[in-house]
Amino acid sequence: MDDLSDTERVFLKRLRERAGSWNHPPESTQLVEPDNELLYWRAVFDIVDEAKNRHLFTIGLCFDGASIWGGELDQYYRPVPWDRSRVEFIQVGGAPEDLAEIAADWFERVLAGLMAPRT
Repeated sequence: MDDLSDTERVFLKRLRERAGSWNHPPESTQLVEPDNELLYWRAVFDIVDEAKNRHLFTIGLCFDGASIWGGELDQYYRPVPWDRSRVEFIQVGGAPEDLAEIAADWFERVLAGLMAPRT
């Protein structure tokens, strides 16, 4: 991660700060670097059923320096179409600091919804 741009560094640093307060095992989260297919960073969170030791699905956001978008991700950490996502889809542009806050709020909102008791 030494080759981060200033924009990426600001976004990822702030998102990490907020993620530190989330109630989850550290191995559930990761930052996925850009690659040949996906040219942007992804913040990824695996949703697991700990009682059954089973992976359920993955949520995450993509960051391109000026915007974030995301929802449920496929096994390659690519966004699934918004109309098939089991979680709220998000897409917004802005400054890196603001996007990190919006991203953290989104993760917290989605995680709170997933952990809420079903009635």
